[in-house]
Amino acid sequence: SESDLLPSGAAWCSRIKERTEAETEPRGQISFGDMPGQGIYILPADGSTSPVKVLEGSSHSWSPDRQYIAYPEYKGIVVANADGSEPKQIIENKDYIFQLEWSPDGTKIAHDNKDDSDHWTLYLLNRDGTEHTLLTKDHSVNEKSPSWSSDSQWLTFHSWKGEDPKDIYIMRSDGSER
Repeated sequence: SESDLLPSGAAWCSRIKERTEAETEPRGQISFGDMPGQGIYILPADGSTSPVKVLEGSSHSWSPDRQYIAYPEYKGIVVANADGSEPKQIIENKDYIFQLEWSPDGTKIAHDNKDDSDHWTLYLLNRDGTEHTLLTKDHSVNEKSPSWSSDSQWLTFHSWKGEDPKDIYIMRSDGSER
């Protein structure tokens, strides 16, 4: 079985300390995405048990109230209950979504998007998938990895020309004041 192949909870806690996708949530659990397509796992922060795979995928974001988890699924975004039950695809997308983040006020989800020409852009949508809006429109630069300010008014993101993300920018959550 899959659980027989997983290391102990303590070994996982050691392993994920260096992972940037790990999040500690208020109930004393850690969530993390393993290698792309392998799964999203939850385990107690103290490592007392082995991790439990709750969802497919790797990148994810908790709602501020920790009741829901959003994650990109092949060409779309899914929101599920915190335990992985009742997944619902809130948008379908023709392109690849790598990273998403729930706004601190819980009303929006920002995500990046890689199109067929390998160009990255940023989008914003309501938590229910409505009002899917392109925020960055300059096709001479790539922009990805959105992160929210604590007041949900601003987004930071990587922006670059060429191969590697080198610069961090800030803009209002509606795409203005860049």
